[in-house]
Amino acid sequence: MKNAPADDANALTLQIKRTAQQLGFDLVGISPVAAPKHEQSFAQWLRAGFAGELDYMKRTELLRRDPSELVPWASSVISVGLNYYTASPRPQPAEQLDGWISRYAWGDDYHDLMKSKLLALLDGVGCSKGILPAWRDSAGSAKTPS
Repeated sequence: MKNAPADDANALTLQIKRTAQQLGFDLVGISPVAAPKHEQSFAQWLRAGFAGELDYMKRTELLRRDPSELVPWASSVISVGLNYYTASPRPQPAEQLDGWISRYAWGDDYHDLMKSKLLALLDGVGCSKGILPAWRDSAGSAKTPS
């Protein structure tokens, strides 16, 4: 029974990854809760104004630089990626093209889609939604999934 905790962790990792893929996530990874190696360069990037008008990046800087500030009790973070590319062809331009709607905006709202998939992932691996945050790029609260 010496390997039981490691075996349990490996089984849970596989379950999380399998469930995420079944839900349509293109990428899934699990990493320790720790400040990333690039956190200082991220801080410099923000100070240089490269986030533009993405105010949530500035508002959540500390959480992005050190995820333990968001979930101090956690040991791992599950990160997922979803390709929202829409393969539909671009329509032929009219005589005067006034603008173009980005492909990611053609379908359902990306944030709503991510929220439902993240909550389904939590459900699919048997986690309580009230305990774990489902955090998207718009930066929700740790108390309630966003």
